[in-house]
Amino acid sequence: MLDERSATQDLAEQVAALRRELRHLQDREAIRDLVSRYAWTADLGQYDDWLDTLTEDCVWTMSGMAMPGVPQGDGGQVRGREECFAAVSSDTHGEMVDREQHHMTNLLIEIDGDAATAIGQLLLTLKVPGGFAIASCRLTRMQFRREGGRGLISELVFREIGEQRG
Repeated sequence: MLDERSATQDLAEQVAALRRELRHLQDREAIRDLVSRYAWTADLGQYDDWLDTLTEDCVWTMSGMAMPGVPQGDGGQVRGREECFAAVSSDTHGEMVDREQHHMTNLLIEIDGDAATAIGQLLLTLKVPGGFAIASCRLTRMQFRREGGRGLISELVFREIGEQRG
């Protein structure tokens, strides 16, 4: 027969474990929501909302695709929200607004306290005369950090499929 203290302790441990699991699931869902918000706001040209998905010191690395503001000779990397804004708000990207769709899929998310990593795939479709085209297929890696009680993207890596890993 269990004594009362042991039963109370077991219940307290179960409640604590359930709270940890709930927090983990909430964090995973928040990351999925953040990634969707990142994609939607870029697609719609809502650049201020797009910037709100990034940390101040974020790093965005993109390979195999020329985009104004993204120096291809330097590994296609921009640093900080200001440089990211310049890249995403360029005329080249502006021509795609409301005609592109970022499909960020197959996210595998690992959470470690206030930090997390997600790897996945990006399929970028683009409305063209007569239909749609696949504009890009990439592998993605995103780093997240909790700041001010909410998760933000601290690093984005978009690597062209088939590209040699660095």
